[in-house]
Amino acid sequence: MSGLSMPISNSVRGAMNEIEPPHWVNAETAWSLKILLNLPPDLAASQDWEIVCADADRLPEFFDLYENGDLDINHKHALMLLIVSSFDDYWRSLEDNVESVEQQFDVRIERLLRQDFLIHLHTIRYWCCVDVEDLEENPDHGFSVTPLMRRIWADCFKPEYQKWMKDYE
Repeated sequence: MSGLSMPISNSVRGAMNEIEPPHWVNAETAWSLKILLNLPPDLAASQDWEIVCADADRLPEFFDLYENGDLDINHKHALMLLIVSSFDDYWRSLEDNVESVEQQFDVRIERLLRQDFLIHLHTIRYWCCVDVEDLEENPDHGFSVTPLMRRIWADCFKPEYQKWMKDYE
């Protein structure tokens, strides 16, 4: 693992309730993760880089960097987008054999999303498809990870976070 040093200071952790959680991945963050993770150069500048750079085979590496790297909020946000997208690809690749999803990935992603819920507020909202009501009748209107994301959203979202939902009104 590289020596990427972008600490989350205690003051930033404490102030997370006062600053808006990251919504988009900025170019600087995408570029530094591209270098750190050796992502394909032609894909790392893409608008949806976390989707086009998703790689289910690299999930353990992505998780390890998230858990052990000295990352700032923007890098945690961007890396989690890559993890969720890769995890969704992994889950979809299993097709009808969902029971064989590696429990370690499921538990790991849920623990990290709950632990840093405010950093990943917009990511979780996107992947849980909160605006889709008929998901059970039309599973194609959601993602493979949508049930997991909905469970996290239901457990962790608090009314005071509504102030960050203005983009969705």
